[in-house]
Amino acid sequence: MGKQAGHHYLDFGGLPEQMLTDMIDHNIHTNENWPNAQRSKLQFNGHPTATHPVELVQPTPLRAAYDYTTTHPRGIRLITTAKDILRGNRGHTNTANAKFQ
Repeated sequence: MGKQAGHHYLDFGGLPEQMLTDMIDHNIHTNENWPNAQRSKLQFNGHPTATHPVELVQPTPLRAAYDYTTTHPRGIRLITTAKDILRGNRGHTNTANAKFQ
């Protein structure tokens, strides 16, 4: 269906840095030490590529809100509180040491 729509690439998600280095820089195509979940991605005859991460959070106000809630102490506290409420743990998380995950 994707090919019929004109798509040429399928991204299975990232590969570990060491695995990419082995494949791209050292021309190693298989290694028993690589995680099975990552090795399975190679079964589709794809080619590994290293790209820079792309952030697709748009429009700008939404991106600003995202940045605020993931970096600012008040934003982190807001997200932590929301998680606690949704999980039924209200007031149990120490927000002083909380980090957005």
